[in-house]
Amino acid sequence: MGFEMSPRVLLAAALPIVVLVALVGPTAGSGTPSTTVAARVIDRTYLCTSGGRDGIREIEVSATSGFRESGKWSTLASAGISNQGSNPTTLPPNEAGLRATVYTQWGFGFSAGAGALAPRDPAAPPVRRGFSIWSKVSKACAPASSRRVPLSPGGLSGGVASQLSDEYECPAPRRVYLRIRGVFRSPASLRLERRFLYHTTEVPLQEATIAVRSESGKPLAYVAVSESGKGRIFTSPSCVAD
Repeated sequence: MGFEMSPRVLLAAALPIVVLVALVGPTAGSGTPSTTVAARVIDRTYLCTSGGRDGIREIEVSATSGFRESGKWSTLASAGISNQGSNPTTLPPNEAGLRATVYTQWGFGFSAGAGALAPRDPAAPPVRRGFSIWSKVSKACAPASSRRVPLSPGGLSGGVASQLSDEYECPAPRRVYLRIRGVFRSPASLRLERRFLYHTTEVPLQEATIAVRSESGKPLAYVAVSESGKGRIFTSPSCVAD
């Protein structure tokens, strides 16, 4: 039997690892997921089809600024944007043999923070730097390299995210343009993380950004993180704090 995992939980599960799915030709930082050429800067634009539940389409937007204790990161700066659909996907079994059922149509997220990480309870998920794209993006999102999506919060309201996580639900059209850009500490290539169906590499980020716009060009959301520990979040007036 499976259980439903929310988009934010799904992204949080992936954030410990640096991840990217590339859907375009064999240039630097692109290619098939298993043959992606290593690159320090990954900059991709997609046209994503948003799923809906109960007749409502929304995107979930969240960001958190990092928190240090005794000079070590206990929480990293993180941010993500995702969409929930009505069609379930069952993940492979975990170490205990349990299978999770997720309803995420597509999801993008990342975390960053330069310096030492604070010790964790062995039973708690590890805190690691990451850049993630849910692999179902290959069905829900198509490359749109010719579309210009500014990496700017212009037309949106917001600012620096709190250390307790700022979360919003935003009405979304059926299709949106989404641009994601990550600057890595060293060239990043990919491997498939089969347990959560992400494509991953363990290369830390310097900074990362996501911007979302409607097909007509209306700005919907913008999130960003940097290795300084700062997270930023900007949303349209139609978004509601969760």
